[in-house]
Amino acid sequence: MRRHLSPLLSEITWVVAYPLACLWALVVRARRAFLAGRPRVRTRAKTLIVGNLHSGGSGKTPIVAAIAARFAHLQPAIVSRGYRGLLSARGAQVDLSQADGPRQFGDEPWMLARRLNAPVFIGRARGRALQQAEAHHRAGFLLLDDAFQNFSFRHDLNLVAIQADRDLREANCLPLGELREPLLSLRAASAVVLVVGQDALSLARWKAYLASNFPQLPIFEALPQVEGVWGAEGAVTVSGSLKWGAFSGIARPAAFAASLAGTLTPVFVESFADHQPYDARLVDRLIELQTQHGVHHLITTEKDWHKAAPFFAERSQALFYLRIGYVFSDQFWYFLQTHLETA
Repeated sequence: MRRHLSPLLSEITWVVAYPLACLWALVVRARRAFLAGRPRVRTRAKTLIVGNLHSGGSGKTPIVAAIAARFAHLQPAIVSRGYRGLLSARGAQVDLSQADGPRQFGDEPWMLARRLNAPVFIGRARGRALQQAEAHHRAGFLLLDDAFQNFSFRHDLNLVAIQADRDLREANCLPLGELREPLLSLRAASAVVLVVGQDALSLARWKAYLASNFPQLPIFEALPQVEGVWGAEGAVTVSGSLKWGAFSGIARPAAFAASLAGTLTPVFVESFADHQPYDARLVDRLIELQTQHGVHHLITTEKDWHKAAPFFAERSQALFYLRIGYVFSDQFWYFLQTHLETA
């Protein structure tokens, strides 16, 4: 009986979810067609959006960080929703003097502001956040983290990030799959950035699909690169004699585990929900786990580190993070330069 239960449930799920996914695709396509040409906010500076089609992690924020660092001479202002940030509803500029920054502004905007020392603005109402950024900062361009589906402002350049490890054969809209919009929405993209993973076959499938269906769409690759293990004082040297434990609260914990493999081999890896908030109880549980396994140090992602490190510091415990960046081709940088540095 149990042997036939799983296929049966799968068939039932498909029968129920497929019509809903088709309805979702129709609604979001109609929404894009209606709203895309009617922006309410027009900014003086150019807008560069790094968005996605899939729900969950697509590598947008590291791409934003790389672009902001590369074009620092243009003094970009970064704008983010500030997901789960207490100040997201009213909008604010990230203030690095705040003691509880990730909770106030959201973990990703806080991480970007700390890493780049650049102006970062948050706001659930993205158009209003853009106006606030222009009012407080003379930006060479406005760099938006995740706003491909937001039509409250003019879009000048749309980069769509796709994790190339995602199975193209399962590219269905919610609730059947993970797509916010059907792949046809890539017609509105200026370029696609394929974030390279471990699956070379999946990457080849995405490249072939995009080249066949969107022949005029530029396709670039983002190659993740581990920049080392970092702590409160910056980069540290990892000793081979030390035992490590790891944890993360991100959308794709398997990617974090894979990145760790090239630097160290953790005794255990704990995974939490994306944007996991940390408190004293959870940190005490992690320290207890560390003691049980006899590991010397704990390591996490950069995003998680900013939220969890204060609690570890209160307990005189060091916490480290794996810093990851992206490597892009010269063609990618030339593509952006051409669009950003021309009137």
